[in-house]
Amino acid sequence: MGNPYTAPGQAVWKFVSPDRVVYRNSNASALKYFWQIRDKEEIVIYARLPTGWEYVFTSQPRERCACGRDYDDTPSGETFRWQEPGKFNKTIKDVISIMKQPVLCMICYYGKEYKAGRFCPKYVKQQLGLD
Repeated sequence: MGNPYTAPGQAVWKFVSPDRVVYRNSNASALKYFWQIRDKEEIVIYARLPTGWEYVFTSQPRERCACGRDYDDTPSGETFRWQEPGKFNKTIKDVISIMKQPVLCMICYYGKEYKAGRFCPKYVKQQLGLD
């Protein structure tokens, strides 16, 4: 889905870090790039709207979930970070919403799944006092 405010081939997204500026031409590639770098460095994100480049937000890497747990608080010690991918056909507004959502740890993600009646690992149930 193209951006009606840009000509074909014109950048729609701009990611500014201390050492580089990266442009993306589509919402899908912008989201893919965002997920690739969101945990590695601080980045300022802009989107091209009818009025030109507009600030979206600043993404800062975090070592802990909003609940205070480390992302590697898993049975294996592997890092677990979850961010809702959203719907398939994404508009600029959809992508901005996805980028701004919190990144959940294993306990928060599966805690929500448990409340919705879906699968929840034994480790998470133990951590939440459900087992």
